[in-house]
Amino acid sequence: MKFRLIYTLLPFVFAFNLFPNRQSQAKPSPIFQPIIKEIETRLPSGLEMRLPATVPTSTQDATLYSFLPDEDSKLIFEFDDLKMEFFTVLIGDNSDCLEQKNPEDCLVAAVGVTEDPIESQAELDALLADSKEDIASDEFERGIEIDRGIEGFYLVYEELQLQSIIWRQGKMAHLLMSKKCPKGLASRRDRECISKRQLIEMAKSAANETAITGQNVPSDTAE
Repeated sequence: MKFRLIYTLLPFVFAFNLFPNRQSQAKPSPIFQPIIKEIETRLPSGLEMRLPATVPTSTQDATLYSFLPDEDSKLIFEFDDLKMEFFTVLIGDNSDCLEQKNPEDCLVAAVGVTEDPIESQAELDALLADSKEDIASDEFERGIEIDRGIEGFYLVYEELQLQSIIWRQGKMAHLLMSKKCPKGLASRRDRECISKRQLIEMAKSAANETAITGQNVPSDTAE
């Protein structure tokens, strides 16, 4: 399976220190509250954004920050013949992350959504079958359970050492992305990366959140 990641703002090379996940909450993590209104304003018509309730926190700064990149910035994921351009929310450990000399150093993760380009399970199965010989076990895993009836895909972009989970829900394709843990560190408590398991838990929490739509405030985030 051949896939490419294109991001016009930052190279998505992350450096961060993390505690284990917080317990799941009943609404998106509080770090997203300052930009909910901006998300509603900028979210393209027809898209539904789901933000995770669980987000790992930094050992150097217990506060994480969310922000939207410039409107001209794009995160594009090419999956064989499919091209997905995601509306993206970034998470960093510095409130002025985008103004830093090396902003990639303070990025922790990215959350994205786009319209689902696949119309049926049969179409998806055919795509995967056609790419079977190109799929390497260390870069692609399907069947990740996100929620009842919802499965995701775990992918690794080896060149940049990024890991991501993509799942289909409500006619949307959702994305979570972070730096991939080096081999041997994923099971250590003092690791300085988001583990595969943590990324999956973030995806599960996002899938259970009320979707944010343009100019509409979800009932569980409204004051």
